[in-house]
Amino acid sequence: MTQQERWKPNEDEEYWAIEVDGQVACVSAYPDEIIEWDFLIGNCFKTKEEAEEYKKQIEYTARYKNYIEEHSEQLDWNDLCNHKYCAEYDSDENEIKVNWYASLKSQGVIYASSEQIIWNAIKEIGEDNFKKYVLGVK
Repeated sequence: MTQQERWKPNEDEEYWAIEVDGQVACVSAYPDEIIEWDFLIGNCFKTKEEAEEYKKQIEYTARYKNYIEEHSEQLDWNDLCNHKYCAEYDSDENEIKVNWYASLKSQGVIYASSEQIIWNAIKEIGEDNFKKYVLGVK
């Protein structure tokens, strides 16, 4: 997910959010608890377009993660002989690269049991979508 300036609506102010069914909706007159929850999870937007973009981030990240989970073998982080692969963006070269780690596990990174699974997952959702919505490359 890309970092964005978070916005919180004032009391009784309408905002856009992604509903539980995945639809983007204009929200008003919700109880304070729901507004606080939406703000906590980054689900408060001034415009429909901002909410639609966030929805795409959620969708493409989920599709990428699901592909990895369906095709990757179980990862054992205690086994230092087996590599764990992940996609990274090299801003100097403006390209996606796949790297491997044996013991270093970073927060929020999706790992696979092979480099080919990473490339197949990227191909499945499209390289441009992967860069924009999963890696947050503008």
